[in-house]
Amino acid sequence: ILLDLLTIDKNNLHGRTELAKIYQFQRKHDQAEKVLLDLLTIDKNDLQARTELAKIYQFQRKYDQAEKVLLESLAIDPMNFHAMAELIAVYDKTNQPDRCFQVLDAFLQNACVEKRREPQAMFNNICRLCSKHDRPDKAEEYFHNYSDVLDPRNISLFGRCFGFHQ
Repeated sequence: ILLDLLTIDKNNLHGRTELAKIYQFQRKHDQAEKVLLDLLTIDKNDLQARTELAKIYQFQRKYDQAEKVLLESLAIDPMNFHAMAELIAVYDKTNQPDRCFQVLDAFLQNACVEKRREPQAMFNNICRLCSKHDRPDKAEEYFHNYSDVLDPRNISLFGRCFGFHQ
């Protein structure tokens, strides 16, 4: 259906993104990458396409490319919690916790973090990174500064990993 839609409307960005997600689910990462790169030639600032492309690059273990796409996303939208969450995942997979803390701390200085769904994946990923890289000091800092905006699942995760409680 999406392929039919795109033959009718080649510039349908949402359709292209959804097609890329299907290819990604089917583990056709090269096809998904091509669809998203084509989409970005139509709209270079499409943040959802950039985030999906970064996920594909991570599956392909192209971490430098994933980081580049996500940093570009954050340059376009400095409040993009989805891009930041994926960037944390990249730094976790590449064993760069200090780089992650540097980028995240700069992001948080300018971000308006509220108790909403958007920042939850970011805090989930930072908790996991802190646990994997044995950084309870940074986990405690993030928990202390942001426990009032964490959802119950993240509060529980920080509690299980580090013994922190609200």
